Amino acid sequence: MNENVNANYELQNDIDCSDTINWDEDNDGVAEGFNPINPFSGIFDGQDHIILNLNINTPLKDYVGLFSQIGDTAIIRSVGLEGGDIRGRKFVGGLVGRNAIGSVFSSYAIVDVSGDESVGGLIGKIYYMGGEVSSSHASGSVSGNMFVGGLVGENDRGSVSSSYASGSVSGNMFVGGLAGYTIKGSISSSHASGSVNGGSRVGGLVGHTNRGPISSSYASGSVSGNGDLVGGLLGFNDRGPISSSYASGNVNGGGRVGGLLGYQEAGSISSSYASGSVSGVGEVGGLVGYSRDGGIS
Repeated sequence: MNENVNANYELQNDIDCSDTINWDEDNDGVAEGFNPINPFSGIFDGQDHIILNLNINTPLKDYVGLFSQIGDTAIIRSVGLEGGDIRGRKFVGGLVGRNAIGSVFSSYAIVDVSGDESVGGLIGKIYYMGGEVSSSHASGSVSGNMFVGGLVGENDRGSVSSSYASGSVSGNMFVGGLAGYTIKGSISSSHASGSVNGGSRVGGLVGHTNRGPISSSYASGSVSGNGDLVGGLLGFNDRGPISSSYASGNVNGGGRVGGLLGYQEAGSISSSYASGSVSGVGEVGGLVGYSRDGGIS
């Protein structure tokens, strides 16, 4: 596929990639594993087949996943990843490192993913308006430093719909059960159920949203942050509308800790609730830890 990244492909059978754990592509004595498919702009239809035991071990490289990047005409659909381990630096995802206006439908990843920045169980980063993921899920463990999410690490003006994540997520800042950070990116009819652990800006669904709407979504996993801005659904809501959503997991953090939102800056909450226990050091609320110029209805 690296020879023609603009063509259309169909997967005819399941593929076992167990041997990738031993691949040393540059003969340096380090098994880097699979070489990600270069920026892809075609159609890849998995036809509900599974790619098993894919291994990528490149902790110093960016754009890491089965597909390093997908472009604005790319469609990835109906494929699953099961087993294996994906390691990179920035823009790291089980299926896609960075989605630049492409589309991912009806796909999933059950792989462990780790990196430093923009790390997601399925996609490292959705970039720019038109990039989307729908009817998809991830359930492996995800770890990183910043912009870390169970499904998507960073959602920059893209959309996530009818999708979920169930694996544990850990990081430092901007850490969420579904997405670590969204900027003008939407999330709808989606949920996260894995435990989330981080420092600050930590949420059961999203760590931090900047003018990104969240609707008809929920988080049920426990949330723990050793810093401020920690919430059962969302750590920090910056001018985003939150509607018809809820959180049910227990929440523990430092300051500005809430069962639904840790901190709200000129955002809005409607028809939403929280039911988990909440504990923290200061500015702790069953629904919202602290709200500044935000509305609740």
